[in-house]
Amino acid sequence: MTKPARPAGLARIIAKRILGNRWLVALELRNKLLLGRSALALRRLEDAEVRRIADQAGQLRRVRVAVVTATYRRPELLVRAVQSALAQTERNLVVVVVDDGGGLPELPSDPRLYACSLSANTGVLGLVLNVGIRLTRSTYVAFLDDDNEWEPDHLELALAALEERPPHERPDVVYTALRRSTPDGQLIDVLSTPFDRKLLARKAYIDTNSLVIRRFPGLHFSRIRRPRWAQPREDWELVYRLARRCRMQHVPVPTVRYRVNPDSYFTDWTGIAPAAPDHAQRAPDHQASTPIDCGIIVVTYNSAQHVEQLLDSLPAATHGLRTRCIVVDNNSQDSTMSLLRSRDDVVAIDAGGNLGYAGAINLGRTLIGPCSSVLILNPDLTLEPAAVVRLHETLDQAGTGVAVPMVLSYDGGLFPSMRREASITRALGDALFGAHWPRRPGWLSDTIHDRLAYQQPRDAAWASGAALLISAGCNEAAGDWDSQRFFLYSEEADFAVRARRCGYRIRYTPSARVRHEGGGSGRSPALGALLAVNRIRYYEKHHRRPATSLFRAAVTLHYLLRSADPGERIALRVLVRRSRWSGLPGGDRAEGQTAADPARSRTAPGGGPLAEAGPVLTGRRADS
Repeated sequence: MTKPARPAGLARIIAKRILGNRWLVALELRNKLLLGRSALALRRLEDAEVRRIADQAGQLRRVRVAVVTATYRRPELLVRAVQSALAQTERNLVVVVVDDGGGLPELPSDPRLYACSLSANTGVLGLVLNVGIRLTRSTYVAFLDDDNEWEPDHLELALAALEERPPHERPDVVYTALRRSTPDGQLIDVLSTPFDRKLLARKAYIDTNSLVIRRFPGLHFSRIRRPRWAQPREDWELVYRLARRCRMQHVPVPTVRYRVNPDSYFTDWTGIAPAAPDHAQRAPDHQASTPIDCGIIVVTYNSAQHVEQLLDSLPAATHGLRTRCIVVDNNSQDSTMSLLRSRDDVVAIDAGGNLGYAGAINLGRTLIGPCSSVLILNPDLTLEPAAVVRLHETLDQAGTGVAVPMVLSYDGGLFPSMRREASITRALGDALFGAHWPRRPGWLSDTIHDRLAYQQPRDAAWASGAALLISAGCNEAAGDWDSQRFFLYSEEADFAVRARRCGYRIRYTPSARVRHEGGGSGRSPALGALLAVNRIRYYEKHHRRPATSLFRAAVTLHYLLRSADPGERIALRVLVRRSRWSGLPGGDRAEGQTAADPARSRTAPGGGPLAEAGPVLTGRRADS
């Protein structure tokens, strides 16, 4: 029997319509005005509980990470949550379980675990978590609900992101992706959304279970007593407050096993997004333990027109290989997801936002399970029979880590997909000659144009990212694709150079053929500018500053000589002023934008050259 709609649900709809893009901010202001009178009394209660428990337990030792778990009458789930926290590969931690007066079950015996109970039930999640925060001494703080679990490397990945950059560039808060499921274990979706403070004002897309925070004085949750009708909740309020003062970073790896629990004590799950259709729910487990020959990752964005043709060509292209196909969708606005969910031969993952090409690949890599190779595909390809089989055979050659096919247009024309390593002279040659003099010396061109070079197998520095088969060893050695620097374009060049540095070859295989739609993803002026900028970002990542300055000058010359074209002129205007790079798709990540400067993430200064740039896309062209 369907329950009648609650007034609160209607109120949320009206609030969204009236308040627009900042409706959550406005509702939180309402909460403070109507419910804030409870905060002072709850603060006094919190202080009393902290003193009482500290007197009993003494001071906890200082650790790298303090994990705080609030609980209330969930004994079995709590034990599983605690076990997942204690099983972290990061061992320098303490797990503090704070019971909100419901009684504690028998918990694992571990010196890193401390459990305590409040003297009475409060029903205020913020207060319970604050007690745990104040009892601990640590460099970082993380939170785990009593009905959720972490993957073993959750803290390790988050801490790596917090500490990998120079101190002045490090984020203060890291959040990972969530794999959301029903209480009986059926997958609903994977939530992975890059940080966008404007989006946060209207959508609660960051959950505290995924947060790892660099501790600072005054870190606390809201102490307001929130009835079930009161939206937003404590976790959104904390995240939004952090976003005003902290540098935020997303790690697009699902490390949280998030259980959508309709009986949640603290959280109202009314209106939770519906599960995917039955066939998507029953798709093969992403982390299936059975090894396969080839894990296939397809990245889509508004790809309904093309992706079925690709998926229909896979059986003949992979004949005889054990495969598993995951399609990661970057928040398509067309019928891509409904089309994918109608198929029983793929697992469709809604990324929860536009992660970019590299970010979506990273998400797919975490879900593909054990396999001897990983195939990366554009959605607007068609594979010829046995294409993947022949690429797989190429990986058997000594030292080969990446196998790439011959790329053809649909009319059979050869696309020059192989590339040389970027250099100053090659950038200058391409600037001066462009498509003219295609048979010029190799030191004057990044692209291999000689048609005879495409008739025989050979090594290449890198190749178009439209289709790549990567060995499991190379995939592990090279690691994640650089989604922080490359939202789209140049990520395959960066992956290839890291693979070569690990001792692997990139091998062209002409007997494996794919046909590329060409233009299926389109290219707005913003993406044309991003292509130019990411050439410089790539070179800058792997070379010193003087060489990068000369390379940037050569790339700028290319666009200066072609500035009569409006699209090339826009790219030129972006290239000459680095402050405009953050206005490109994904530019805030590449330039290390802080949360305190959210306006930089979408437009260039003064209206900028990207006003007519069009939508952000993540499909790839073969000429990328």
